[in-house]
Amino acid sequence: MRARPIVLVDADGNSSRIDRTDLLSGQYTELWLQDLLSANPFLLPTDDFGSLYDNLVCIGREVSANRSGYIDCLFVSPAGGIVIVETKLFRNQEARRTVVAQIIDYAKEIQTWDCSALDEISLDYFFQTTGQGFRLIDKMAELGYLRFCDESRFTDTINHNLSSGHILLMIVGDGIRSNVHDLADFISSNAVMSFDLALAEMEIYQTSGSTIVVPRLFTRTETIERNVYIPAATKGKPHTLSELDFINAFADAAGIDPDLVTEFVYSLAAVDGINVQVSPAELSFRFSLGGGDYALFALSIQNGHPGIYSMPYWVKQFLSKHGADKSSADLFFDFMRGYLDMDRCKLPPYEHTGSYFLRMQDTLNHADDFVAAVADFISAIKE
Repeated sequence: MRARPIVLVDADGNSSRIDRTDLLSGQYTELWLQDLLSANPFLLPTDDFGSLYDNLVCIGREVSANRSGYIDCLFVSPAGGIVIVETKLFRNQEARRTVVAQIIDYAKEIQTWDCSALDEISLDYFFQTTGQGFRLIDKMAELGYLRFCDESRFTDTINHNLSSGHILLMIVGDGIRSNVHDLADFISSNAVMSFDLALAEMEIYQTSGSTIVVPRLFTRTETIERNVYIPAATKGKPHTLSELDFINAFADAAGIDPDLVTEFVYSLAAVDGINVQVSPAELSFRFSLGGGDYALFALSIQNGHPGIYSMPYWVKQFLSKHGADKSSADLFFDFMRGYLDMDRCKLPPYEHTGSYFLRMQDTLNHADDFVAAVADFISAIKE
């Protein structure tokens, strides 16, 4: 099929024809396409798949899918939609079939993940690209898509879509026009789970030193549902961890004496005004105000990696929302500065909305100092 030109009309009514540039000409690369899509997720033509995929956010590039390879770009939406994008400049039909089989393998792999695994990917990606780690909910809140009170629902939706294989697989590139029906047959014969798969092109036009990009959904499958596999460990109701369960898991992941973690946790839990909340991925030290509660800081295990973190910006927002002076947290966060892990954090004064991580061993070794700082914080917000 011959490439279509477009016409530009200026303010004076003068028109000029612009011919489409072939992505396969060698001027563009798959890396260029990945950079374009990760920075501009709205270019992905996901409208036909519903509002689940509105406002996509790139949370990872070259994401390891274990033995399956590396996912080019991974996106998540505020509604809990998950999109795997594979960029490809096709040069032969066999390459098309190979990449379809590859992206299906990626989908099968991430079906065994959960939201905490995506959080770890997101933390690493944003730390590498912005200098500050963001969990999924951090980034969605910063962009104004969600509030932190939406976290539980958001996490549940992500986990459901992962375990059920409700994932959008999108192959984006050029040269996918020929023998599409054969390719669709190949997709159907290799379906092993529930997903949507789409083939999309980015039409490229050049003019006056600028590049015009026009996304186009070329073809899509109907949702393929077949042989949905849910690992035994994820079936049924998740096991609810006790504080000791989490402490042992955290200590094991960190290679730290569990007695040190136990002393730290129970010393802080004894502070009047602090309650401890445990989930499979996190043990948080929470304070109450105005009928709500919020985590002052937390121990976490994200995708097997332990950490201790706080979100100063959002703690202060919570205080302000419930009528407390935001400066009442300043003493605690001034204290916390001395424990920041600067390999994982931006410099203070905590103006960033993401997570700030602490040096783990140093923090655990100073339980008494943290108890005193937390007690002072509780006193300050009660004044």
